[in-house]
Amino acid sequence: MTKSMSLHQYNQHVGGLMNPSFEDQLRIIDSTLNTPGEDTSYGCPENAIDIMKARCLELFPGKPFRVGKSWTIWDLTHNDEVIATVLYVRNVLEDPTLKFAPGNWVKSTRLISLADDALFETPNTVYIMVGDGDRKRVAAELYFKIV
Repeated sequence: MTKSMSLHQYNQHVGGLMNPSFEDQLRIIDSTLNTPGEDTSYGCPENAIDIMKARCLELFPGKPFRVGKSWTIWDLTHNDEVIATVLYVRNVLEDPTLKFAPGNWVKSTRLISLADDALFETPNTVYIMVGDGDRKRVAAELYFKIV
């Protein structure tokens, strides 16, 4: 701290160096949401949606499902270690629970299992991943900022 700098100014200066600006945070969020990750072999073709719905009923009886395309699997990291895996869906096609309208986006809670290369099970819901998607590492802190 210099003699000409007040304690408040110093804290703002140091905080500015240690914490990204609002604009920087928006750029990081935008990049996370819109920059593709690595291609995956997961997902089902659109003409297999009905088959996947039947598999949901068979494998996860009583658990609601959502159908979505343009999805990304996020491996959430903290200190460079993967601590959880979630799903970000850019386009909800169908949600029988009516929580999300067609065209909305949704991010899931943590992955419990992945079945048939297209069924992403979480504690409360099964997501049917339609079409091609990707996978990327995302800072866990960022997951909680996107609401």
